Amino acid sequence: MRIERAHYFRYCPKCHADVEPHFRFCRKCSYWLARPSDEGLRQIQSGAEKFPRQILSKFWYGVRLFQLSIHLWVTILLFSISTVFLIYLLSRYLGFSLIHATTEAQKRSCYSSMREIQTAIETYCIDHPFTSNLASDPAKFLFESNYLRNRVKCPLPENRYFIPKSSRLQCIGPEGHGLPE
Repeated sequence: MRIERAHYFRYCPKCHADVEPHFRFCRKCSYWLARPSDEGLRQIQSGAEKFPRQILSKFWYGVRLFQLSIHLWVTILLFSISTVFLIYLLSRYLGFSLIHATTEAQKRSCYSSMREIQTAIETYCIDHPFTSNLASDPAKFLFESNYLRNRVKCPLPENRYFIPKSSRLQCIGPEGHGLPE
């Protein structure tokens, strides 16, 4: 019985192990020894077959790119709309609570300033009589008399402090805070 020769290698080109001529694969590294040679074979392509296939593939490639671009634009648009909507909801929710907190903080600051002016008035009245200048603008008068270290004012720029007849110190103006609680 004759053994058919599958290749002309004496050793494996990959791992350099000894191989027999009838082995189709190397026993050590599984390298394909009986690989057909590509030399002498040529690819046959007819020009008529190649031309329509190129046009269709280019057309289909363009269509797929267009679909991808639409998909990306829709995704970006939906993401941006949802982001703007979330920012709107957060600003609306936090905005009202911050406005309320701001007005409360302004009111507390005004009452604190009124307590400071009231203490300075009591200190001033120990040594001096109560005058109309003190009643008209107590913060300015006490600051100029060195009973206050700095000129105390309401956080709202339109408001000012005033002492009406037979009353106590008040914050008056368009959004006056009135008497301290």
